[in-house]
Amino acid sequence: MLGAVFFLGVVAGVDNLQVCSSLGLLPMGRARKQLLALAFSVCEMLAPLAGLVAGHLLLKSAGRAAAVAGPVAVLLCGVAVI
Repeated sequence: MLGAVFFLGVVAGVDNLQVCSSLGLLPMGRARKQLLALAFSVCEMLAPLAGLVAGHLLLKSAGRAAAVAGPVAVLLCGVAVI
């Protein structure tokens, strides 16, 4: 499961490649550019893990109501995106 989360984190982080390439054109030092790239990478890899932990905690606390609340939340997020 952790391999799948890591893969999804990498795939979701592909947009950071575009951001980092545009930041590469800015007049800033090499060390600062590398720190920004590291910060983007860490945030993109930790976000799915944080979501899994938060989801697990909510599942434990909500119990059976989470079986209904989870799909409803995903549906509402999809509607909000559209």
